[in-house]
Amino acid sequence: DLKGETFSHVFGTNTSSLELFLMNRKIRGPCWLEVKNPQLLNQPVSWCKVEAMALKPDLVNVIKDVGPPPLVVMSF
Repeated sequence: DLKGETFSHVFGTNTSSLELFLMNRKIRGPCWLEVKNPQLLNQPVSWCKVEAMALKPDLVNVIKDVGPPPLVVMSF
């Protein structure tokens, strides 16, 4: 907890960068995203077929005119 002489608490110090990104870009639930000028990664870090990176968070936007993508769930 961060405290000082002129303040007693700072909100959001335990918020992750991913959570801040999702909240700031209004990404909630399954949705379609537009990524402008994506940079393809040469060395992937996951098993995805295609991996890309946006250089700035402002280049990622929710597409609002389209319905949500189909959601597939598998459970045991």
